[in-house]
Amino acid sequence: MNSSSEQPSYYSLTLDLLSDHRAMMHKSHEAFLAYGHQTMKTEREALLLKLALCKGGASGSSFKVEGESKWDQPVPGPSVPTAPKPAQFGPDKISEFATGSLTKCFGEHYAMYENRKAPRTPNGDLLLMSRILEVKGTRGEFNTKASLVAEYDVSEDAWFYQKNAAPEIPYSIIMEIALQPCGFLATFMGCTLIYPNLELCFRNLDSDAELLREVDLRGKTITASSVLTSVASSAETVIVQFDYELSVDQKPFYRGDTTFGYFTPKALANQIGLDRGAKTDPWYCKSSDQVEKRQWIDLRSAAEASDIFQPVSNKPFFYQPPGQLNFLDRLLVVSKGGNYSQGYVYGDKTVDPEDWFFPCHFYQDPVMPGSLGVESILETIRIFAILNRFGDRFKSPCFSNVVGKTVWKYRGQIIKSDRRMSVEAHIKSIEFLYGRIIIKADANLWKDGLRIYELTDAAVAIVESAV
Repeated sequence: MNSSSEQPSYYSLTLDLLSDHRAMMHKSHEAFLAYGHQTMKTEREALLLKLALCKGGASGSSFKVEGESKWDQPVPGPSVPTAPKPAQFGPDKISEFATGSLTKCFGEHYAMYENRKAPRTPNGDLLLMSRILEVKGTRGEFNTKASLVAEYDVSEDAWFYQKNAAPEIPYSIIMEIALQPCGFLATFMGCTLIYPNLELCFRNLDSDAELLREVDLRGKTITASSVLTSVASSAETVIVQFDYELSVDQKPFYRGDTTFGYFTPKALANQIGLDRGAKTDPWYCKSSDQVEKRQWIDLRSAAEASDIFQPVSNKPFFYQPPGQLNFLDRLLVVSKGGNYSQGYVYGDKTVDPEDWFFPCHFYQDPVMPGSLGVESILETIRIFAILNRFGDRFKSPCFSNVVGKTVWKYRGQIIKSDRRMSVEAHIKSIEFLYGRIIIKADANLWKDGLRIYELTDAAVAIVESAV
């Protein structure tokens, strides 16, 4: 009888007490819930009776409260159709800005442009705004930031998809979609009206841009937002700065800041480039010992350029597209050349005054878009990858844009009367990653020996095609 097995231990007594306490608490909780349920049921029946009396008025009609009724079911919210917000400026107004009457687009303040040249937005294949949803700002008031929200509907069979080697939007087109709303906003705000009697031309000067993520834009609507952050004028010149962002499906994929200028034709004719007017030579001219054994590639020759402009049968997307997305006539590649000894590509082209982009950019003010100058640099990187057979590492490779920052600076323009455009790319890194190769380069662009573009971290990726 004195064994420990026959005496309840202190631990067992404690468990028993806790168990009894838990049981009592459980019963109390059940009673509380039952009371609450009954109270809520009574209140519901009282509410239903009031509703019935309100509906029945003085008729004294009966109302059954037992059992299920429509009032026992969740009450749906009101059905309100979500009609799209009308555009502040539709396609007709944007077309007027591109090639028609600025008065019909922006109002009577712009009547002075009816009989003379005016700053424009691109037209034709380079018009990449479908509508302007909203502009916030008061014309002529530059002390507070103005903003604009535009949209661009990306057709699945847009020319830049059809003409590209793979269904990938060219980087130059992303640039244009981002920058064109800036020009619309600046004109809406009256930046040219600072000098109403001057003929002014609108030119991009620089940008620090970042591709945030990879995205398939086919069949999508891109939302483009632009904020005018600064306006400064002096000596018949207006400098404007913007922040911009592109998003799709309510998620940003491209953003940056940029500077534009309004210049007189005389000022543009006297631009001195990036080297204070001095004419400079490309790298290959200063390093002839490294390139004397290399052969020039004539991109106009079908025999010499067949490996560049034509895909092989088992790699249908891995080539440089000819035609509208080709901006070079000849090429020189040095595998271990350039400023970083990682590779070097030089290319040039005789300026064709009948080239497709001159009428599109701009009406009455033909100039090669800076974005297409950037595209010509990216072309040299793609050809470098083709000639080095980087596509052999993939089953079905294609070129793609690269997530990250790219910086450009323009201090000159390519116009119809120029003779030659030249570009060079200094390969700075080649990353062999899982499922992709990323090639980055710093680059320059010349017109007739004057260096006018500088590009930092131009980038091209090679990935497996999803098609």
